[in-house]
Amino acid sequence: MSGPNNLTPVNSIFEHRRETASLLLNAYALLRPTTAVVMRMLNKLNVTRSSSTESGKKIKASDIQKLIDKFCRRQRKSHDSHKALLLALEDWLADIPSHSTSEMAMELVTLMEEISSLHASHSELLNGLKVQLGSVATREVRQHTLLRKHDQLQRSHEAVDMKHGPQSKQAAMVVDEIEENEYNLKLIEQQLARSANTGLTEVSLEYLKWFQSAFYNLRKKSNNLANILRENEAAMIGSARTFGLDSGKAFDDHFSSAKLSLATLLEPELQRIGAVAAAVGGTALYGGKRSDSDGTSMLKHGGNRNIHTEPKREVYESRHDSHFAETSMRQAAWPENEMEGLFKGMEGW
Repeated sequence: MSGPNNLTPVNSIFEHRRETASLLLNAYALLRPTTAVVMRMLNKLNVTRSSSTESGKKIKASDIQKLIDKFCRRQRKSHDSHKALLLALEDWLADIPSHSTSEMAMELVTLMEEISSLHASHSELLNGLKVQLGSVATREVRQHTLLRKHDQLQRSHEAVDMKHGPQSKQAAMVVDEIEENEYNLKLIEQQLARSANTGLTEVSLEYLKWFQSAFYNLRKKSNNLANILRENEAAMIGSARTFGLDSGKAFDDHFSSAKLSLATLLEPELQRIGAVAAAVGGTALYGGKRSDSDGTSMLKHGGNRNIHTEPKREVYESRHDSHFAETSMRQAAWPENEMEGLFKGMEGW
């Protein structure tokens, strides 16, 4: 078995590096006061830094710009193919003998053209994002340069301390360079964050305006197509409602054509009221001594009271019947939304 002194060459180098850094830290802290920033830099001498290949490539703003260029090139090719498709559809629809079918298909082509124009405008927005990322990419390059210089200064500081000692002028000059580089790093980080915030805010506002305009245009053109579909095929109404389209005049026309006469709807109710009124009237005429076969109407005693209240009941029934008659006469002038509410109210009778 290997003892603690039998170390591999790699471990020996690592242990020697750690011991040297510890001695350097102790000596430098005693000889010269320094800032916390420099102390953090010196502490990094004890840590083995992983390479960029091990941790994976970091995405930069310049990489986003390249991806935007690639997407826009493909989008232009797709736009040209889609435009050729729309032209072919228009030529083909011109030969269709059915006017309703041709009109419906032309509205569909119009909607497809709107979608194609939205894709083109979206590419313009992405180009705007690419422009905004230009200043961010410039600062990222500057930041990357300062980070490389930071690593070089750390290695130089270690070599100078090993060769001339921590009290030498060369070591002091390297420490000053490290402090200056650290200050520049913090400054460029602040500029990068501020530039990214400004650019992304402008792009977000442009996206918001574009989306609102696109939503309005798509909704308008899709409703035009839905109206044509509802006019050609009544069965498409339910499907159009499923997509949350505007009701508009087409739905009102549907309710006007599908509604039943109010008198027809109220006829069963009027018959029921008439039957009840006849039963009550019969018992009143017989002095309250008549009972129905089902036992639902049994008036005992108080026949004179029923006779005296008979004129009031007749007046009430007369007013009630006149109210239904007047309602039946007015039903043609009712708005469709009130008719729909009445139909729903009839379900509870």
